[in-house]
Amino acid sequence: MLAEPFDNQKMNRYLEEKIPECGKQICRAQRMGVTLPVLQDGYHAYELLLHMLQHFLRSGFGLKLLCDWVVFWNRDVDGQQRELYLSMVEESGLRGFSDMVTRTCFRYLGLSKDAMDLLVAEEICEEEEFMREILEAEEFGKSGKERMVALRSSSIQDYVRGFHYQMHLNFPRAGKCFLWWPVLWVITLFRFLDNNRKIRKVSAWEVFRKAGQRGRLIKQLRLWKKQ
Repeated sequence: MLAEPFDNQKMNRYLEEKIPECGKQICRAQRMGVTLPVLQDGYHAYELLLHMLQHFLRSGFGLKLLCDWVVFWNRDVDGQQRELYLSMVEESGLRGFSDMVTRTCFRYLGLSKDAMDLLVAEEICEEEEFMREILEAEEFGKSGKERMVALRSSSIQDYVRGFHYQMHLNFPRAGKCFLWWPVLWVITLFRFLDNNRKIRKVSAWEVFRKAGQRGRLIKQLRLWKKQ
């Protein structure tokens, strides 16, 4: 797998189709005297972006992964590999997220202007809000126990979709049979409420409030939509 399943079946099918091609993109590189198998730059960058997105849609990731992005693109990346990355970003509907990450890194973390100009399709004005979300998350969402997930937006429909998605994550096999869904929904809800009370020591309302708040930023990123 290139990434764990997202809350978008079209995206998940796209990633499955990319796995055979990804296996052909491996090369050998020397790192600190050790020879390691690494992906070619186009796929390497795409994998970094997927990794960021997965953490971002859950509790967050802090500054570390943005710093990785700056180091990666401040290198001399081959033009064909850069175009390969941009084509995959466009095909999978992640252009908005890629542009936001890149412009934020340029504005705050020292990404070169040449790299930014080659990667970003259009000007985005929400870098400050995005950076505030990254800083608030601290290291992989450790700033608050209510940070569990980010929804596509703050609508009721997205709360329901997010809950259904969590059910599938908890029961990947049983969830394939729709006849089991009512039972799995009840179990998922019970686990959620019980874990909040016993482990996270946070109310379900606080989790819902934070998820909706973060959903407003997610909506601005136009995830899964081709530009």
